[in-house]
Amino acid sequence: MKFKKLIAVSSALIMSLGLLTGCSSSNSNSSSGGNTGKDSEKSLVFADTQAPNNLNPHQDWNGWYVSRYGIGETLFKLDDKLNVEPFLIDTYENTDDTTWVFKLKDGITFSNGNKVDAEAVKASLENTIKENDRAVELYNIDSMEADGLTLTVKTKDANPGLPASLCEPMGIIMDVNDKENSDTNPICTGPFVATGYKEKTQFDVAKNENYWGGDVKLDSATFKVLADTSALDMATKSGEVDVAVSMPNSSLDDYKNDDNYTISSNPGSRAQMLFLNYSNKFIQDKNVREAISLCIDRDKYNETLNKGGSTAAKGLYPTYVSYCGSGYEFNVDKAKKLLQDAGYKDTDNDGILEKDGEKLSLKLITYSTKAELPTFSEALKSQLAEIGVDLDVQIVDNITDECKNGNFDISLWSFTMLPTGDPQYFIDIAFTSTGSSNYGKYSNKEVDSLTKELDSEFDTKKRDEIATDIVNKVMDDYGYIAIGHANYTYVMNKKVQNCVANPSEYYLLDANVDIQE
Repeated sequence: MKFKKLIAVSSALIMSLGLLTGCSSSNSNSSSGGNTGKDSEKSLVFADTQAPNNLNPHQDWNGWYVSRYGIGETLFKLDDKLNVEPFLIDTYENTDDTTWVFKLKDGITFSNGNKVDAEAVKASLENTIKENDRAVELYNIDSMEADGLTLTVKTKDANPGLPASLCEPMGIIMDVNDKENSDTNPICTGPFVATGYKEKTQFDVAKNENYWGGDVKLDSATFKVLADTSALDMATKSGEVDVAVSMPNSSLDDYKNDDNYTISSNPGSRAQMLFLNYSNKFIQDKNVREAISLCIDRDKYNETLNKGGSTAAKGLYPTYVSYCGSGYEFNVDKAKKLLQDAGYKDTDNDGILEKDGEKLSLKLITYSTKAELPTFSEALKSQLAEIGVDLDVQIVDNITDECKNGNFDISLWSFTMLPTGDPQYFIDIAFTSTGSSNYGKYSNKEVDSLTKELDSEFDTKKRDEIATDIVNKVMDDYGYIAIGHANYTYVMNKKVQNCVANPSEYYLLDANVDIQE
């Protein structure tokens, strides 16, 4: 198991970005990503602290980045209110509970010039199902038939959330007949193509000359992957980065008061959330789980520690959806009494409670690429110490692998709750007993039963009611514990145009992104 400590970023790290010229340079026709010697070329440098394992959109969570980089597109997409819209699809209908008929737009081509027809889409979705466990859960596809531009999909059971699930970038349409180099150069339908890939360091894209969707404003772009948010802040202020994603909230005031920058921000669906491992006997005790939740001062965490970059969680989902849930409170005295009444005592006066001869010591893992997570972790460690719970905080390189291997008692994530705009997504993958992201093996038979109802209910009002019941039961269990819901924010050089933060976090670079001449 690999762990890494948070370290200060040296100036040498920033220098490693290369000798780039920012878009605020004296050359008004070029931007920091150009580096081509062509004054007329339009290019931008984007930077983030997170990166995919590779550029194959069908594997793991890679599709999110392939979508952000403008390389890949999905059949449906989400608007700025998380409503589902057809994208590569022209028309669609649900002819019965298990049958969907999708008609593709005519004239779509892959970046290699090959036509996108129903057969190509069918092959791409089949590949997604083969390579991604979440697709098996969310699509629930039994069979597909292709006829020209018409794709008929039959699901194993009723699946009203299928169009929403097809917004998720794991469903990016890729030419699987030309996938030899899909890890570094996937052939998709987006306005850009991958031209250079350096694992978790840098990604380069160039205009797709065969783009079906109209004029592409930029000629190229470079995506830098920086070590942490301090490096991101420094590189942005130095002019080496044009668009910064995941800027630390502690730095936003600097940009708000500087006319050289613009900020695009939207309430997102990303939650700072505790995943709990139910193989630990202390976690199995609801009293312990509730006590942990009672020790979280959500208002302070989000207003003070996260500098207003998120809102305090009232429930598991953001408050702009009807099934958000509610009931969290901050009460340290109540937490102490809860544990005392449950038989936890400090018999040796070392400040740590014990029960049945074992100390109430827990390991929390998190990661540093979201700046607020280590901060939250240390604050929680201090607060839990007040009630006699020992918390060992460890910063890990790959939290997904650690959680899949069960190497945690508590894991703190920044996790998107509504990546399809539909409650079914997170409920299916996390709240159900067999969910692919249910790393701690949370299990509630009533939740499993209600989830089956949700997965087959087409009426929107009834779906919201069922989702509310599920969320309330999970909250009553303290099965998962939310801290706050983050805003999604970009910091940009003022010359960047048409780059707007979408709460889904899927979209960053598209055909309309431009720079001011």
